Amino acid sequence: MEMSGRSISEYTPTKLVQVKSTCLSIAQILGDTIQTDAVIVGGLVPTLLYEEVEPAWEFGIHAGTHDMDLALDLVILEEERYENVAACLKRGGFSPDRNEKGNITRQRCAPTMARR
Repeated sequence: MEMSGRSISEYTPTKLVQVKSTCLSIAQILGDTIQTDAVIVGGLVPTLLYEEVEPAWEFGIHAGTHDMDLALDLVILEEERYENVAACLKRGGFSPDRNEKGNITRQRCAPTMARR
């Protein structure tokens, strides 16, 4: 079976450290704002759950990730709470990300400094 996407060689230990650092920063920035209304999902999860991630599956070892996916409970989408989460992220140095065409992608945030 052929896999699309990035090569495992693109997922360096340095990138993983950066993603873990970003995860910790977001936890500190949002703190009690989201309490139990959010959960980390996606490629970062195995790294957070297991020290060495080598699942026995047909694709080999876990490649890693370049991002952190955060799933928010629908209750966060109430306008006031959503605005509070967005304001906390902005104060913490995050802003809406941009896609490949340069258009704002509001559902993705990135560290503001990373784009400079």
